[in-house]
Amino acid sequence: MIGKPGIVGEIGEQALLVPEAVNRAFAARERAGYCVALLEAAERHARDPGAPAPDLRARREGAGLDDPTLDDVVPGSRALDEGLQVPEASRVHRMLVECLDDMIAPLAMLPATGTPAGAVRFNDRLHAILSALPEIEHDRIPEGYLASVVRANGSDGLARLVADLCDELDRLQESLARDSVAGATVYGLDQTDRALVQAFMDGVNSTSALRFDHPGLGTTAARAGDALLLQNDLGTAESNVLVLRVTGLLCAVTHADPHLQRARFFQGLLAPFGVEWSEARSREVTWRDDRDSFYQCVGRFVAKDRGDLERFLTLVGSRIVFLLDWNRARKRLRSFVDGPACLAVLRWAADQNWGHRAFLQLGGERLVYEAIEHASPVPLHYGQRLDEILGREAAVDFLQFVLRVTAEALLARRSERFVRDEIRTELAGRFETLEHGLLGLAAEHARVAVRLAAGVCGEIRRPDGEADARRRAAALAADDERRADAIVARARSLSRHSPSAQALARLLSEADDAADALEEAVFLLALTPPGDGAARFKEPLLALAAHVATAVEEWVRCVETAARVRKHRARDDLQEFLEAVERVSTVEHRADEAERAVAVALFESPLDARVLTLMTRLVDTLEGAVDALSRCTLSLRDHLLGDVSPA
Repeated sequence: MIGKPGIVGEIGEQALLVPEAVNRAFAARERAGYCVALLEAAERHARDPGAPAPDLRARREGAGLDDPTLDDVVPGSRALDEGLQVPEASRVHRMLVECLDDMIAPLAMLPATGTPAGAVRFNDRLHAILSALPEIEHDRIPEGYLASVVRANGSDGLARLVADLCDELDRLQESLARDSVAGATVYGLDQTDRALVQAFMDGVNSTSALRFDHPGLGTTAARAGDALLLQNDLGTAESNVLVLRVTGLLCAVTHADPHLQRARFFQGLLAPFGVEWSEARSREVTWRDDRDSFYQCVGRFVAKDRGDLERFLTLVGSRIVFLLDWNRARKRLRSFVDGPACLAVLRWAADQNWGHRAFLQLGGERLVYEAIEHASPVPLHYGQRLDEILGREAAVDFLQFVLRVTAEALLARRSERFVRDEIRTELAGRFETLEHGLLGLAAEHARVAVRLAAGVCGEIRRPDGEADARRRAAALAADDERRADAIVARARSLSRHSPSAQALARLLSEADDAADALEEAVFLLALTPPGDGAARFKEPLLALAAHVATAVEEWVRCVETAARVRKHRARDDLQEFLEAVERVSTVEHRADEAERAVAVALFESPLDARVLTLMTRLVDTLEGAVDALSRCTLSLRDHLLGDVSPA
């Protein structure tokens, strides 16, 4: 039987065949891209056989090729004196030529529609290129063949011909009369296909409002053989493309993106469905007289059933809007937080269905800088980030607020003035919480002091004759002391914006005197020579060090409880704080008694002048640490009672 295509062609209505031919042409474009990628990978592996052979299975399946023997082409390729030995090279060449024939085919139907035909021109170019290509014999590929097919090097080779054909097919596709499903342009679909397109478009339409005035998100769907193809614009960038090929319950997601970080970000958005992704590969395409590079990766998802497939398509469609201007948003946010924090903010905004486009549309980083200028009496100096003032966690939380409130405002058609005022008010409130952040730094500093105090006790207990171990302990203590100094410097930087915060920073500087004293104590113990006379004063010295360690632990409780008092203003928290203050005072008195016991032991021990001087200085150092903590505790009590009225 001639069949419907033959009949239509016989009566001269070939225009009806154009949509089906275009479907085949776009499917052939995928296969042609795979063939070129296969030859390119084979050449790389042959030149460098020691490197792992890339796995193109996902790319093959995404192109609709079910022949797994093609997966052995790259590993089996090897270099010859002239050219390459590539398994199945002749067959791959034939496949590529067939793909080009399929891509030219719809152009040959154009005269029936009254449109100037380009098929003859493309056929002439193809024949000229093929006649100039060196022949492939026994799967041996000459060098000249690869230069035309893979690289083209600016000449009219197969790579350039494929690019020009794609351009022509895109124009042809735009000229076709098509149907629509939920906003997607479709042709050649059956009812089963339409349900899948509807599921995808449900996702696209659920979040498309978040693109605001950004162009893009146009979707095209077509049937190609046994596969449904879905393509989304992903904005206006030529090298940013998303294609889904659905065959049965298998969905191959091909994503091409000039930004590797954005490609990985998109993969993360689809993580709930466990998509298996191929390695992202860097590629370069020549488009007319321009070159563009991008990363390409293919994801493979096998659905459990039809409902699972539709849910996956809906998810993919709903995530696309969060790729628009993604890299631009990331660069703007980098002005305020580090790289990982930027990604965390963008991922949060996508997961919460707010996105980043509203933030960019309303001014981007200018919104935040204006809020800082309004809320902070001291502006950021050049190169300083917001997380250096608020702290990383608070800065991330604030930026999440900005992305949410800008999206809410644009969706609700609120004025820009309203948005700016809301952001300024929020940031002003966050500066008021700086004191709570400083208390957190004080707690972090106190925990460093706990380690130093434990180190002092450990060195007093250490047996004689372990000089190397004592030196290592002194080095570790010096590292901890530097960490403590860094925390104090951070607190001073944060405190510039608040007199109350400055008082806490001064208090933390005094607490650092205790940390310095404890580090010095470890250093002095490392200098202590072994001797029989040490046994008599070692026990009372250890008792003194234990009191110092207890004082440090109670200081930690004071600071942590003070933070809760500042946050919750609860009477129970304040009571717990005052009890911790009282315990520090008690420990100070016990440390005084322990100091006298050490003095008696030192007086009664047969020590030479050097050791006696060293031990005396050690005792004074430990006593100074306790005194510094006691002063800090009382200062914190006065500060807190002056500012807090518990409920």
